[in-house]
Amino acid sequence: MSSCSTGLWYAGRINDTLTEEIIAISKSDTFETGISTSNRKLGFLMIESFQNIIRHGVNDSSNEPSKSAFGLMKTGGLYHIFSSNRILKVNEDSMTESINKLNSLSFEELNEAYREQLATGLMSAKGGAGLGLIEIRRKSGKLLQFNINEAGKFADFNLQIDYDADPENPSNHPIEAIEKNLVVKDLLHEKDIKLVFKGDFRPDLIAPVLKIFLRNLSSFTQDISEAKTLYEVGNFMLQNLIDYALDNEAWRKGLIYVKADRKQVQIVTMNYLDPVHYDQLTNELSNSSDRTLFKESLIGSSLISLGVDNTGLTVDSFKEDDDHIFCIKINIKLG
Repeated sequence: MSSCSTGLWYAGRINDTLTEEIIAISKSDTFETGISTSNRKLGFLMIESFQNIIRHGVNDSSNEPSKSAFGLMKTGGLYHIFSSNRILKVNEDSMTESINKLNSLSFEELNEAYREQLATGLMSAKGGAGLGLIEIRRKSGKLLQFNINEAGKFADFNLQIDYDADPENPSNHPIEAIEKNLVVKDLLHEKDIKLVFKGDFRPDLIAPVLKIFLRNLSSFTQDISEAKTLYEVGNFMLQNLIDYALDNEAWRKGLIYVKADRKQVQIVTMNYLDPVHYDQLTNELSNSSDRTLFKESLIGSSLISLGVDNTGLTVDSFKEDDDHIFCIKINIKLG
């Protein structure tokens, strides 16, 4: 994940109720392209990619966790939108043929294919791409990257859309290969990580990111009291992350991830600090005679009333290359 400056990854229940949050995230200052037409295209590409999972994804068992995933990465002026969902294995060849055909068409041929599909639906009848994929290919202006892995009678269909926010002044940054996002996707499912956001934290991101977390609480616990605690802790951790970033003026860089299974939920935030502030907090952490008191003073007393003091609370600091990182981790046991 270190190669991207900003990224959102989500591996949980994907349905229409999350569309509003995806739109809000695409419109946030963090993913702002600076060009109104590009903003609209980016929003369209995100929604189409997200809807592709909803429309065409299948699960091999209703009792199994979803294998779907969604990601949005920003590297320089380039945006990479990643989606993964399960399809029936029998559709693998037709899907491969459809995307290869789209990638072979010129812009004029794409326009013709779009008009043909809109008028007659013949491309779809021939096993070709539907309107959604044709529009994605047209509006992105780049070849579609895809990968299909067999999984029993199903197959994992992975799609990456690459988009240059300013085609008139194209980015010099190389396009990220889909293989990098395949590694991230596999890691998310392997480690039970439901949500990761890395980037320039701003207040307008709290609501949509928190709503995504909120809508998936039922997959963690059925206990209303536990769900309320998880929501309030998640809200606090996000707000704390943003407050630290604002305290450091231009240093808004941060990361949050949520890892969950039926036994516990782990929420981790990482603040990327300036060296002076980092040294100050690290010295306080190292020299504090009462680490519990230091933690309480650091995170405030609001979490104590939620019983967070009875859960695993870890505060740490470390350096990674030129980054100075201060980390808070909370483990909340369920049941």
